[in-house]
Parts: sequence; structure tokens; C-alpha cells
Amino acid sequence: MKVVFLNTYDRGGGAIAALRLAEALDTLAVGVKVLVNKGASTHPLMENIDKSEWRQFRNSLNFYAERLSFLPYEESKEIRFLFSPANFGVEVHKIKEVQDADIIHLHWVNQGLLSHKTMAKLTKLNKPIVWTLHDKWAFTGGCHITNECTNFYDQCGNCWYLKNSNPKDLSHKIWKKKSEVYPKLDLHFVTPSKFQRSEAHKSSLLRDYDIAQIPNPLDVNQFRPRSKEQARTILNLPPDKDLILFGALNTKDRHKGFVYLKECIDILKKYDHTLNDPELVVFGKANEEELNALPLKVHYLGVLSDVKTINWAYNAADIFITPSLEDNLPNMVMEAMACATPIVAFRTGGIPEMVEHLKEGYIAPQKNSEALARGIIEVLRDKTNYEAMAQSARKKVLNLYSYTNVGHQYKALYEKILDR
Repeated sequence: MKVVFLNTYDRGGGAIAALRLAEALDTLAVGVKVLVNKGASTHPLMENIDKSEWRQFRNSLNFYAERLSFLPYEESKEIRFLFSPANFGVEVHKIKEVQDADIIHLHWVNQGLLSHKTMAKLTKLNKPIVWTLHDKWAFTGGCHITNECTNFYDQCGNCWYLKNSNPKDLSHKIWKKKSEVYPKLDLHFVTPSKFQRSEAHKSSLLRDYDIAQIPNPLDVNQFRPRSKEQARTILNLPPDKDLILFGALNTKDRHKGFVYLKECIDILKKYDHTLNDPELVVFGKANEEELNALPLKVHYLGVLSDVKTINWAYNAADIFITPSLEDNLPNMVMEAMACATPIVAFRTGGIPEMVEHLKEGYIAPQKNSEALARGIIEVLRDKTNYEAMAQSARKKVLNLYSYTNVGHQYKALYEKILDR
């Protein structure tokens, strides 16, 4: 069995999930190759779609063409990368690895990899296409994150991402293109979370599809509990403080909920006498001025790309906090749990499927900063219960998200599709 993965980048959440799945399938003797449109990964299972530097340059221009085509429509620059019109793409149906594959598996394919037109050309290959939905773009009129909008239940239109929204706006036109392309393809959708599956089934585009729910996998030997004392020594973190870890993809993204983290910390300072001088540890893309303005000591580790260092960060922390307002099945939550670090988060997306309240951490009501602060205190105050949460977090990842577990589920799906 040969499977080819398509993903725009060699990094980011979708790329990480795709590469981990490729590794899981590789251990099960499934022939798999991850093709990306932009990147320089040296991983043996990942390659650039085009080997020619000229073609790579030409394909990279699709990204800029995409953004320029959306400029006249965008409501503000803050949402520029949260909406994809899919006007420009690579003719992947001409690529040998795609032609030779038994199954084409799409992951995150926006920002210049697939357009509606180049997606439609895949019909020429007459091959089944599996599509793992890492966000909501596949079943909306162009947005990746809906922010409580339910227009995708119908036909999209009146989109709040757009400058001049109306019932027949750009989002409706994109919805119409998808409604015309999808029936021509042999599509099989997968969502990592039950929440995402439910949302997809509510959509007018995918409600009639049989959508599988298979989580993203994690290498549980790579992400595992280590000595907290050693982790703090390696990262030059204080050995005697309660450390709260926050993974920042971009503090400017509204849906990441950084404003609620700030409010949570303000509230926490009123009660920190019940804790052991809590301090915040941050890694990822963040605004250092914003971090320095927080009313507690912050240790900023910067953008971490080395997996070992990321492991040490999870193990150094007492808690991993994520105030995200919309998420699917976040890699960071899974990674922290695998390192036996309890989670404090809002009840959003697939997170409650991963973290049972007071079992693997604390789940606060959406947008309730006070409850988020209460969760930190609740988890850290009871040391006996804390240890139980830590062990439960690790055990859940072993049971549900290991390479073996997830790899077998995807292999079974592929076999079912090919045996029809």
C-alpha cells in the first residue's frame, strides 16, 4: 500500500501531526511519503513537492498571490491568515508520487498548495482521497476558525472576516465552489476530535459524508516524564517555585485567548499566598513587552525547535495552561500530558475529550478567567491529587494517542477504502 501525504509546510501544527502519522504508519510497513510545498526538512519521510529550485520558487509565489487576491476583501490585517480563498495552487495531479499512490491523503493544504481548480484536477487520477481536517476550512466558506459563527451550517455569506459582507459575498462564492468540486472527488474525511466531527456534520458541505474520527498520534517514547529537578537545571529555571507553562503560537491571535491569560494572572496574584510563588514560563512566538507587563515573573524561552528542549520545558512545569477559545485536538496539550504535566484550559473544542475535569487537569467555563485562576490553585494546592492527575494524564496518552494505536486505525481505514 502506497500513501502520499500533502501538506503546505514542513512545520506548524498540521505538519507535525502529518509527520507523526507518517512515522506511525511507517512502523506498520505502510509505504508513506509526506510532500510539502514549502520547507527544507531533512526528515527521511518528507520531501519538497518539486526538486527543482526554480519550480520551488514558482510554487512559493502562490502564497503571495493568495494573500494579494484576498487583500481587497479582508476586514483587517489581524485576520489575514485566518481566511483562505484558495485561488492559487500547484497541479499536484502531475506529480509522480501522487500518481503512483494508492491513496492521496490531504492535511493542511492552504496558502498556495491546493486551489479549488487544482483540487478538481485530482479527479483525473481516479484515486481515493483521505482528508484529515486540522481546522474548519474544508467545510466553511474560507475561514479556518469560525469564532462561534454558524453560517457554515447553511451556505456561508455575511462573513464577519470580510470588509463588505453580504449574503452573496466571497465566503458564499467559495462555499459554492466547494459544493461543486467535492462531489466529483472520492473524498473520505477524518477529524482528530469528536468535537470537530460534530461541527463537520453540522455543515452544509459535509453533513452527508461518513466522517471518521481518529486522533493525532504522539511518540510516547519521545515525549515522556523526566526529572523535574534536572529539567529546571537545564533550562535555568528556579527549583523551588510553582511554574506555569504557556506555549504561545502567537499572542496576537484572538482565538488563542492571551487576554484571558492576563486576566487569570491578575486574579491569581490575589491568591498566590496559597501557592509557592508562582511564575510563568513561556515558549513560542510571543511579544516580550506584553510578557514583561504581566504581574508575575516570566521566563521566556523563545521559539523552541529542538524536541529535547521542548520535552524539558513540559517536564520543568507544574502545569500547562492553554486559554485558547477554539481548538481541535492541540498537539501541545497532548505533549504536556505525555510528560505527566496536568492541564488547565477552557472547555473548548476537543480539549475536554483529552482532559477530564479534575482527572487530568482542570477545565474552566469558556472565557471565565476567574475559573482559570481557580483551576491553577485547585490543581497545585492538593499534592496528593496532583500526582494522581499527572499519572492519569500520561496514562491517557498511552492508551489513546500512541503511534501503535492511531497508526492501526488509519491503516484499517485505508484498507476499508481500498477493499470497497
